[in-house]
Amino acid sequence: MNRIINWGLIGLGNASLNLAKEFNKINNSKLIAVASLTKEKRDYFSSNFNFNEKNIYSDYEKILKNKLLDIVYIGLPNSMHEELCLRALDNNKNVLIEKPITTNLESFNKIKKKFYEKKLLIQEGTANKFHPFYKQVLNYFKTLKQSKIV
Repeated sequence: MNRIINWGLIGLGNASLNLAKEFNKINNSKLIAVASLTKEKRDYFSSNFNFNEKNIYSDYEKILKNKLLDIVYIGLPNSMHEELCLRALDNNKNVLIEKPITTNLESFNKIKKKFYEKKLLIQEGTANKFHPFYKQVLNYFKTLKQSKIV
């Protein structure tokens, strides 16, 4: 039997809501915990996704201490990505972080250093790479390359 990967969501905006809806389609992953500073969002997730009350957090640090979590999705404002990503890695959590991973090179280098120290997985959200606009851009550059302009 395959191991189940336990997920937690930090920040309960639209991206997290859309992700949460997909877990019932996945065999090897389970959404078990969420965290938000906003009571209404916690209540919405509680009533719509049948969470155990002890796995609904109003404190980001507490969700990161949950020993059952294998990975956390960070769907917070960009300015908070570095801090929460580093805290997640410090708590030995693999991380999926909404794009952009951070807002500057210094911040990125801090995350990269911690990532290499901890030997965990980290991935930036890449949903836009599948947007039709990007296919048009790629096709445009392929055309330029074939015509030897690039």
